[in-house]
Amino acid sequence: MNNSNTSDASENPPPNIRKELVQLCDSYREFQHYCAFYCQSTSVMLRRFAYDLNADCTEGIERFAQLVVDKSEDIDKRLKRVLDKV
Repeated sequence: MNNSNTSDASENPPPNIRKELVQLCDSYREFQHYCAFYCQSTSVMLRRFAYDLNADCTEGIERFAQLVVDKSEDIDKRLKRVLDKV
């Protein structure tokens, strides 16, 4: 039995959900910028000063740093898509 007067929760989100989602997106973007800075600066520092690390280790750290940056950008895009739906 389908009652047309009853709507899905996603169709009628709580009134403050958009505001909360905007705040979450803003907080995440701030974190994302810190994360990207840390990853990029770590990679630069390793290249310049990590003489004791072999090339494979340095490359692995740089790849991981890029993975973190890429993943955080992906999450930011997903948050924006959700925000556009609310």
